Amino acid sequence: MIARASVLLACGAAWLSGCASPAPNQVVVLGMIHSGHTTSERYSIAQLREIIRRIDPDDVLCEIPPDRFPIAQREFRTTGTISEPRVKRFPEYTDAVFPLQRELGFTIVPCAAWTREMADDRRDKLARWRRTRPEDTAEVENAQAELERILTAEHGADDPWFIHSERYDELVRTGMEPYERLFGDDLGPGG
Repeated sequence: MIARASVLLACGAAWLSGCASPAPNQVVVLGMIHSGHTTSERYSIAQLREIIRRIDPDDVLCEIPPDRFPIAQREFRTTGTISEPRVKRFPEYTDAVFPLQRELGFTIVPCAAWTREMADDRRDKLARWRRTRPEDTAEVENAQAELERILTAEHGADDPWFIHSERYDELVRTGMEPYERLFGDDLGPGG
């Protein structure tokens, strides 16, 4: 039996199930650094493209809202570019996944749980809390700034080996704890 390969690129993460050879299905996680791919020498768009080429997936599951995907797909097919705002902000999609779909023939599967309404609600609440919950906002922002400082100091935020490590996950859990504790319940699923 030949296993199917699938990749999920999701807000900093990608999932791969299986290989195109007779082997059990596997899951491989590829963390994304979003706009960092355009400037990183260690984890550039070219390097991401080569990784995906080597994987040669049948499906790529992306954290693209299902209602935004047909727009982005149509734009790319007709113009070779994407202007749909939720998709165009992620170079891993615009500069790697969509172009590689033409080359490799995989299917892109949108699977984001976020909706535009959730994103707008989150943005509005966080902006309001800057005025009404300044101490909470400061604690969250300080923790996130400290997280970035530690990540950069340890290995750099663009080291593909580091962003796929347990240490990285541990640091992110710690750095995001105030956000989850202070805002998680109030933000709900869009948090």
